[in-house]
Amino acid sequence: LDLASRGDNSLDELVIRGDIEDDAESFFRAFLTWEVQGRQLGLKRLAVHAVAPDSLCKPKPELENVVCAAWRSIAKTLLAPAGFIIFSFSHRRQLQLAFPQLAWLEPQYFSLDL
Repeated sequence: LDLASRGDNSLDELVIRGDIEDDAESFFRAFLTWEVQGRQLGLKRLAVHAVAPDSLCKPKPELENVVCAAWRSIAKTLLAPAGFIIFSFSHRRQLQLAFPQLAWLEPQYFSLDL
């Protein structure tokens, strides 16, 4: 995912599918350049399908806090006004992670596709 090379912010929707353990760091780094530059990506909808390995382990609370903070930062600084992030998952047990709970805590930014 190379968002930094896009000279415009004409995307309305972006759909991403990735492994939540292996791809998380590169995913968040893709948005970092936009945020550091103070640019708004202008997405109206960011759909994220999180794929988990069969042996999904609950991360440490510190890591879950970082992931939730990254999602909140993306929602508040890079989306278009009234834009939102919708999460879907490959396994229902992923709903036990912290970041899906953002849909209940901040429904103006997050939603779940169950």
